[in-house]
Amino acid sequence: MDELPPNFSHLLTTNYAPLPLEEAQAKHELQKVTEAIIRLQSELRVFEARRQECLQVLSPFRRIPSEILGQIFAYHSGKEDLGTLSLVCRNWRQAALSHPHLWSELTLEPSELSYHNMVTWLERSGSIRKSISLCRDNDEDVRCTRTSCHLTSPAVIKLLTTSRVTIDTLFLELHGPRCYKRLLNNLNAITPEPQYRAWDALRSLHLMFDEDVWGTWVGQVVDKPFVLNGLPNLTSLSLQLPDAEETFPETMHQAQASLQIAPAVLERLTSLQITCNWQGLHILRILQSCTSLENLDIEFYWTDILNEGPGALPEFSPSSLALPKLHLLRLRHHPSLDILKYLVTTNLSVLDIGFDGVCRSAGDGGGMVLLPEQSIRRLKEFVCGPSKCSRTLRTLRLYNAVFNPTDLCFVIQMFPLLRHLILDKISPTNLTDSIFGSLLAARKVELAGRRAENERSTGGRVDGPSGEEEARLEDEGENTTEPERNRCTFLPLLEELELLEVEIRLAPQNFSAISSFLEMRGTRRCQVTVSFSPSFFPGPDGVVEEYWEDDELPYKIPYDSASMPQNLGSFLRIVPRVDYFDP
Repeated sequence: MDELPPNFSHLLTTNYAPLPLEEAQAKHELQKVTEAIIRLQSELRVFEARRQECLQVLSPFRRIPSEILGQIFAYHSGKEDLGTLSLVCRNWRQAALSHPHLWSELTLEPSELSYHNMVTWLERSGSIRKSISLCRDNDEDVRCTRTSCHLTSPAVIKLLTTSRVTIDTLFLELHGPRCYKRLLNNLNAITPEPQYRAWDALRSLHLMFDEDVWGTWVGQVVDKPFVLNGLPNLTSLSLQLPDAEETFPETMHQAQASLQIAPAVLERLTSLQITCNWQGLHILRILQSCTSLENLDIEFYWTDILNEGPGALPEFSPSSLALPKLHLLRLRHHPSLDILKYLVTTNLSVLDIGFDGVCRSAGDGGGMVLLPEQSIRRLKEFVCGPSKCSRTLRTLRLYNAVFNPTDLCFVIQMFPLLRHLILDKISPTNLTDSIFGSLLAARKVELAGRRAENERSTGGRVDGPSGEEEARLEDEGENTTEPERNRCTFLPLLEELELLEVEIRLAPQNFSAISSFLEMRGTRRCQVTVSFSPSFFPGPDGVVEEYWEDDELPYKIPYDSASMPQNLGSFLRIVPRVDYFDP
């Protein structure tokens, strides 16, 4: 572009006002420049649009295989998201339809019950196992009556009777026992009775009973028993009963309530989930017939439902409930572990116990201390009693408790063949110590005491014990030379250790304890996974940085990320914490 006329040069280097002729020339030049800019900007927009079109044509998304698209779609939960993705383009719709697993689950509110839509959706899953959830109306002002109950909808009844869709898992939200009775009455009222019913083909049934919005349960389960009859040939049953305080006006009604399930149904179950905090023998009576159980999950809602006392449970004696096929046992929010007194599990391989702990900070005393004369004693009786599961258990998870390190060490040592140990939100009674460091310290004290006792029993000789005592010590790896004595005698077969919800201020102590533990193991590999509370951290450097930046900590132990033990590199994983309500 041409420069301004030469006679403008004196104006650019001074503050003189232009003459009228010079001013006119400057305005004319300004108009020309402005018009050129507008013209070039218009051309630029055209080129940018053409460039964007070329990028769209060359987009890698156009070349994503349908198999990968299907996996991406799987991360979108809910029918609304999947329906939206299917409307983007023909290829995306074909990709969604070509992946049956995307259509194998369906969750419906009462206003969404349409037989045609339900069948169309589920049929797209082909031969994949199907799951459907029928939710109740969350509006408390809506009364559940014989005509308005969502489970009596013609669409639901037709789906569970005359349709040819095979449903594997059914989730039902119910207001109370009458909802279930209405459903069963409507299923049996179909005439003529179909030769095949989807209800009879169910393999897994989840019944979630809420507090009854149109009356209490007292007249439905106390005055006469509530019988869960008409159940299909299930292999998995989940029964979530409402909270006792919200259901029964008097505590005495909890034990008087009667809930009955046919023994023939219970005998076929391989998986059972129960959520119940009703006082009484309800859970024990159900377990009495569950001889084929492989997985058992019980949620107690922080209640000691058995309420043991002199003559309190005359119907059941200790070790009277044999579950010979049980492999996995989960106990949730159980204050006492008293239920273990009645169970015999000779093949148990996974034990998962969530205690009655509460969220706490370093400044309070929240959580549950496991007293040896209570829960520890009960657990020992269970392990060493008729169950004999000390040699079968491979995975142990302890959640949400404050332990005395000596007690925790005692618990863990009951399972010498343990492969997987999970300590989730577990703290020592001394809140300034790390749980794993305290655990190792308690173990060292115990070993020192054993060696001292052994020397006293042999008159100070160092030639070691003999006979039965020697065999026991060899089994624990203690009868070794001094260099070997520091090798792994604690959790010798452990392959995976998880320390979760560790307080960030205790990061250095935990890293030091983990390093010592791995060093003791020698060549025996063990994967260690750690998560910290309350923040998320990308790795060890982030943990240390957060530790040093926390000005509220009462003290700091010198620790440098550069001094991270080398043996932690390939064995240690630091993962984000998982925030869940139900452990």
